[in-house]
Amino acid sequence: MVFQRYLTTREAADILRISTPTLLRWLKRGHIKGVRPNLIQTGWRIPESEVRRLMLLDVEELVDKLAQV
Repeated sequence: MVFQRYLTTREAADILRISTPTLLRWLKRGHIKGVRPNLIQTGWRIPESEVRRLMLLDVEELVDKLAQV
């Protein structure tokens, strides 16, 4: 069985070197995948694999993906 590690929005934003509000916008727009572990509480968890995926994109590809709204 493979276990997926999940990061908080702050942890993911720090790794990606973006602000937490930017990361939250990306989540709401579907640019990055995340889960809400408990719908009663606010907060997102980002799969570590998603952070790695974004880190592997080159800058031009990332800008093109984010421009598609």
